Amino acid sequence: MTVTLGLNISSLRSQRQLGNASEQLSTVFERLSSGQRINRASDDAAGLAIADSLNVDARVYGQGVRNLNDGISLLNIADSSLENLSSILVRLQELAEQSANGVYGDSQRLALDAEAQSLSNEFRRISQSVEFNGQKLFNGDTTSVNLQAGVGSNAVLSLGVGGAIGTGAFEPENIFRTSVAVDTYGLDSADINNDGNLDIVYSSLVSGFQIALGNGDGTFQSSRTVGDVTLEDGVYIGDVNNDGNLDIVGEALVGYYTYLGNGDGTFGAGITSSVGTPHVESELLDLNHDGNLDIFTRGSDRYSIQLGAGDGTFALVQTFTTVLDDDFRFGDFNSDGVTDLIASYEAGGVGIYYGNGDGTFNTTFTDTGVSTTLDGLEVFDANGDGNDDFIFLDTATSTLNLYLGDGSGSFQQTLVGTDVLFGGDIDARDFNGDGITDLFFSGGASYEVALGDENGQYTLQPYGVVSDGFVGDRELGDFNNDGVYDVLTGGSDLTLVVGSSVDGVSPLLEFSLAIRGDALRALPVFQNKLTQLSSQRSEIGAHLSRIESATSALSAAKENFQAAESRIRDADIAFESSRLVRLNILQQASAAVLAQANQQPALALRLLGGAS
Repeated sequence: MTVTLGLNISSLRSQRQLGNASEQLSTVFERLSSGQRINRASDDAAGLAIADSLNVDARVYGQGVRNLNDGISLLNIADSSLENLSSILVRLQELAEQSANGVYGDSQRLALDAEAQSLSNEFRRISQSVEFNGQKLFNGDTTSVNLQAGVGSNAVLSLGVGGAIGTGAFEPENIFRTSVAVDTYGLDSADINNDGNLDIVYSSLVSGFQIALGNGDGTFQSSRTVGDVTLEDGVYIGDVNNDGNLDIVGEALVGYYTYLGNGDGTFGAGITSSVGTPHVESELLDLNHDGNLDIFTRGSDRYSIQLGAGDGTFALVQTFTTVLDDDFRFGDFNSDGVTDLIASYEAGGVGIYYGNGDGTFNTTFTDTGVSTTLDGLEVFDANGDGNDDFIFLDTATSTLNLYLGDGSGSFQQTLVGTDVLFGGDIDARDFNGDGITDLFFSGGASYEVALGDENGQYTLQPYGVVSDGFVGDRELGDFNNDGVYDVLTGGSDLTLVVGSSVDGVSPLLEFSLAIRGDALRALPVFQNKLTQLSSQRSEIGAHLSRIESATSALSAAKENFQAAESRIRDADIAFESSRLVRLNILQQASAAVLAQANQQPALALRLLGGAS
């Protein structure tokens, strides 16, 4: 080997080897201290891209697991709330069973009914207030819950809270028609065989009247004829003999015929009562508050009152002429605990006949200040102050006019809506389950709904339906047992329009435990509602089971993504440890060799010294 004083090639080579060893040793130190094989893009550019993608997938799947856990929390809250609502229904069943016991009097049943109505209000409050992260669960706002359980639209679990709550709509696609042998005129509905399903009774201007028992799903059994007397327009259902079974009172030309029910959908022979005056429309109610149903009759120019004896017979006690011969309703407008009569008249206006407390009325009406022609009249508590108010349609301007009562017989006018399409009849119900009374307008073959809000305003929503042939009476009720009001119309066909609903919990429909018969009929209604809640809880349980399966799959997928990333990104500690030992030795050896190589120029100096 040539000895030079210029370049020390051996030293340079040793420096290069020492630098390589030190650089590799630095990489090993970094990998061992971080635990990762890839600490920067230069370590493995392709591997880094793949590892980052796998890391994103693992994190997304981890968030998906958390999303599903949030869904489990939501459904657990919903299930717990349904359990509480079920407990309320169990208590209501106990109260109904107690009220149905024959040893109690009216005062005891009124106390039981007061507790039941309070529980019904609490049922509605809970169902309206249950929420998760500010999202109402049972009031109809949560039509579906979309849980993102991964990447893309295919990873969405769309779940619902089950149940049904009304939207206030009666859609044309929800029409079911049942042909009947005769045209229907008078129409009434109630649970006459105590099975929890609404049945219907209707007259047809032929001998007897027709009964069609409901199946509880919106359909009815074949109608059958009861009695052999030709009835007029009206048939009315009520417990006129206080035996707990519903009876039928029908209008005939010669008077009223009462058919006492046996509680199984069958009836005894007709009992006749004198009508006292030609009649146009009647109503069955307890006018003198003696516990017996009475008959109020509107004729062409007069009213008549027949008080019930509690055995199916009635006795005429009052007849008086009147100019108030159009729509009529009942209420207590002066807060004296006595039933009053409010009615409209064709010349324009509304008057009140105040009750005397014995089932009769003061024959001089009191003007309410209404001075316009109107169509339709309904009495209800519109502002929740405990006083009866009334509303009507002003036919001159097609506007809704609400008169708020102050409990003393005085009223304050409020305009609440315009552009009402159909007049004729107005019914007040809660169609969308929000605890606020809504209005139902019907006239001819069409109808529309006005939904009320907390500010006392009404929003008209037309849902017009035309029946085949002419239209008879119209009934509102839950004919398919989903907790939502439906519309049944008579005519040449029985036309049922099912109320539209979304997931939620509808409040309990109107019931009473103040009368033994009403308590008996409330029992299966509460049981049906409890069955609905049980089915809803089963649906939520099925969703929970599905989410648990999805969570397990997501957790496994996340684990696999993390394992795949680890195989690319993480350092092999055993391998790097062996490299550490080897590179330590190489570094030390390189340093020692470099030290020797740096001494090579000194040989040349020695040679030069010997020459001198």
